[in-house]
Amino acid sequence: MENVNNLAQNPDIEMMEDITPQRAQNNKKKKKGGKKKKRIIITIIILLLLIFIAAGALVLWYLYNWVGEEFDLMNHVNIDKKELCINEEAEKNLSDYRNILILGIDKRKGEDIEICRSDAMIVASIHKKTGKVKMVSVVRDSYLQLDENDELVIDKLTHAHAFGGPKNTMRALNRNLDLNISEFVRIDWQTVADTVDSLGGLELEVHKSEIKQLNKYIKDTNKSLQGDTTKIKKPGKQVLNGVQTVSYCRIRKSDGDAQRASRYRTALVAAINKLRKAGPKAIDKTADTVLPQITTNISSEDLRDMLLKYYNMKIDESVGWPYTWDGALINGIWYDVPITLISNNEDLYKDVFEKKDYEPSDTVKEIHDQIIMESGYDEDQPAQITNKE
Repeated sequence: MENVNNLAQNPDIEMMEDITPQRAQNNKKKKKGGKKKKRIIITIIILLLLIFIAAGALVLWYLYNWVGEEFDLMNHVNIDKKELCINEEAEKNLSDYRNILILGIDKRKGEDIEICRSDAMIVASIHKKTGKVKMVSVVRDSYLQLDENDELVIDKLTHAHAFGGPKNTMRALNRNLDLNISEFVRIDWQTVADTVDSLGGLELEVHKSEIKQLNKYIKDTNKSLQGDTTKIKKPGKQVLNGVQTVSYCRIRKSDGDAQRASRYRTALVAAINKLRKAGPKAIDKTADTVLPQITTNISSEDLRDMLLKYYNMKIDESVGWPYTWDGALINGIWYDVPITLISNNEDLYKDVFEKKDYEPSDTVKEIHDQIIMESGYDEDQPAQITNKE
């Protein structure tokens, strides 16, 4: 007993309380009350989650249908895929890729867009499984086989649109590059300018060597667009308005077609990235202004699904085609001759489509030989211009 008493008097030791039947009953009530409170809290949390999920689904449903309605503003046309010169081997080899042609048309005031040349031809190659996108810009004066007045001739690729619109351009690219393009989006200068202005301009790098030509094109571009005539005064990163951006893309004489194609890619990527970060009002304004100016053979439903699926798409790589070429004066006209067609296609398949065992189609082999015969430029011709690192 003495030891027990000593323990009770020790301040460092807490003795167990005597638990009476009444006290035990009270403890049970407390436990039951605690469990009830926990159930209420959990129920509230679940209800809140359900509300958030329902609200999210409602917003997603609204956006899904709103986007679909906006895409209806575009000019939709139908093109028979069987008429696009896609060979079976290309269809098989590129089955993992959705290749969409983006056409920028050199339409001036008063001209019919259907018989204008294409200033820019960019193939947006989307990997269906990863969602990664690679941009391939094709030099406008590339010396390739085209359909002109129901005849196959070797001419500048830019003329394909003038002789048969987007369909003819897709046919030319599929036939010469062994591609599977069956979809296109067509814009013109006005579309580009309006898009850029609705987004508040694009931040682009202007080099000192570009300023003179850029300001010259601003004056010329305004003959058709009648927009802002502000000139560029200094090099460096700066925000360009719509007319300035169109003029930036049109620069050609300072550094040739290769850099011109590169500027198109740069401006396009900048616009995509800015549109992705824009608020609802800016997006709505851009859609209402720009979409009615665009022609495509992609349905509103497909565009909507693609936008939602690839909303966070990453522009993985941008390349120019041909990789190696040289200028040639043929019958008094300047062309950009690929050296050679086959080797450039091999590089394309390896870099963009990750296929090292590309075997050119019989059609490509025939065009390859025809280009060499008419230009005199074979594999031994030193390439003066190259996109290879």
